[in-house]
Amino acid sequence: MSEMPFFGRMPIYIITLIAFVALQLPVIYAKNIGMLLAFRFITGFIGSPVLATGGASIADMYEPKNQVYGIAVWGEYSAST
Repeated sequence: MSEMPFFGRMPIYIITLIAFVALQLPVIYAKNIGMLLAFRFITGFIGSPVLATGGASIADMYEPKNQVYGIAVWGEYSAST
């Protein structure tokens, strides 16, 4: 959906960020290890569109000859977190 001009990337980023933050509450208050692992999996799944489309967003912001620098900085930051 992020590649469709009608939606764009920003609504996907915002919706998944809100869902990711909201699903942190069950992770915090997990009663057992099974509940913790289940909600950690769900939050990881919900948070994955940012990593999947982050490179494309960086590529949209820079000219083709400078895209490599933006991707390098984004990739280094993504790998360190």
